[in-house]
Amino acid sequence: MVAVQVLKNKNRSLSDESGFTMTALLFLMLISVILATGVIVSYKTDSKLEAVKKSGLSMKNIKDALIVYQASHSFLMPCPAAPSTGNGLSRTDCITVAGDEFGVVPWRTIGLKKNDVIDGFGRYITYAVTPELTDGSSTEGKLQVLDGVLGTADLCNTGNNEKCAFVLVSHGRNGLGAFIPFGIGVPTKHLEIENTDSDYIFRRAPLNENESSNDYFDDKLVWDRLKSP
Repeated sequence: MVAVQVLKNKNRSLSDESGFTMTALLFLMLISVILATGVIVSYKTDSKLEAVKKSGLSMKNIKDALIVYQASHSFLMPCPAAPSTGNGLSRTDCITVAGDEFGVVPWRTIGLKKNDVIDGFGRYITYAVTPELTDGSSTEGKLQVLDGVLGTADLCNTGNNEKCAFVLVSHGRNGLGAFIPFGIGVPTKHLEIENTDSDYIFRRAPLNENESSNDYFDDKLVWDRLKSP
């Protein structure tokens, strides 16, 4: 009888230990999931910040290269490169055919490498230029950058009715409106459409990544006025 009671106590002890072990295991698994989720969120945040930083640095370098090119070519601007060719050479003419004043940065023409004109999200940075500045038929810029969601103030204009010589656009995380290699369509939000509709008006607005908002905006713009001789 004593042996039976000892066996029961032993089985109960083993059962309690098993239950404790299972509870501890589930607890450890829960902690692991929480930690892993935190690591993933942190990684995504860090990756996005790095992408934005890379985009900004690339656009600054492109702007500097364009200004150097203009200064060394009798103050003429290069035409954009055709997105379909992938050769990085500026079009020879971007006046005759409407729309050719919009394209990708002509990296080889201005002394850069292909990776220098791709933003942190892996897409070409858009380059728009006042076409008459590419052949000297005018010294007046035509491009405008409107400020804010509903703003009409032109950021290119410092008070003398000035316009921009060129505008650069990184199309952000969603990439909508970007040229190849990884352009993924035309944006449906009204603010970003302004930066893809091949007219001379662009828009800068506050960052808004709420995809349900009509004011969604994650584009980054850089521009410059004409540097006259």
